[in-house]
Amino acid sequence: MSDGREMNDQLTADAVVCGWCGAEFDDPAERDDPQRDPDGDPICQKCYQDEYMYRCCLCGEWEDIEHQHNLLVVARPQGGCPQIRRGVYRIVSVPYYADGIIEWLLFADALKKICPLPKGIDTRGYACGHLCCECQEKVQGGKGVTS
Repeated sequence: MSDGREMNDQLTADAVVCGWCGAEFDDPAERDDPQRDPDGDPICQKCYQDEYMYRCCLCGEWEDIEHQHNLLVVARPQGGCPQIRRGVYRIVSVPYYADGIIEWLLFADALKKICPLPKGIDTRGYACGHLCCECQEKVQGGKGVTS
């Protein structure tokens, strides 16, 4: 018969922890087959989302970061670029912005406006945001997502 200490030691030995934040995986499915980062280290869902995904500012769903820079939602234009107004823009070239310590700037020649700002946009306090693939398709009138 084993005591509680022996059982606890076995659980600790079998534990899988996130290589990013050190959190132990609670979900048995995640522990048995954890998601891995490009280096092969186990990564929890929260760290994966923070590093490799973004939240759509229209529907709130998470999307893979590879689709993030197709369209740009401008909710609060910045003073340095008067040509850029509220709306959704196709990113036609990169870089499309410059980021500074105090201010940032959008490059008007790198962006092409495709539609006004949709209702329900939530950029979570940021001046700009991005759309998931499904919402990108909706604002483009069903034309599909282009990279």
